[in-house]
Amino acid sequence: MSVQMIYTNATPKGIAGGLYDLSAHTVDSRRYNDAEPLRFGTGVMMGDSPGDDVGKPSADCTAAAFEGIVLNGGTTEQDMSGEVYVRKGQTVGVMRYGRIWARVSPDGQPAYGADAYLVTDGEHKGKLTTKEDTAAKLAIHARFIGGRDNGVAPVELYSQRHDAPAGV
Repeated sequence: MSVQMIYTNATPKGIAGGLYDLSAHTVDSRRYNDAEPLRFGTGVMMGDSPGDDVGKPSADCTAAAFEGIVLNGGTTEQDMSGEVYVRKGQTVGVMRYGRIWARVSPDGQPAYGADAYLVTDGEHKGKLTTKEDTAAKLAIHARFIGGRDNGVAPVELYSQRHDAPAGV
């Protein structure tokens, strides 16, 4: 009789949208207002009603409209296919200051101290990336505080700058 000695499934360091640590942070409640489902750990922009709703980034968005990263509140259930999504009209917690595990574009190479950018178009929009990634991206007021693990990386968000964006 043999005994399993090697395990191939390691516990990930963090989960998408999870708190990185208990340092000071600010989380706002917002209503998600896009038809396309949203995943925890992705960046969101001001919606049609700034201060009330949020939506996914688009190619024409500006850094002033960046609201933060969607926090995993633990209150959303899996759908019948085992996926966890935020649907239109649901309330989400959006971290705009603090440390969080964010989803990272596969082409991003996060490392401690690297500036964080928000992917604004394509398959990975809403994920964070690094300067070297060729995806359409937007510089946000954040930096990586560690490397990638299981598709996520820890990010430190600084107070976001809202300069009364026009047309958002």
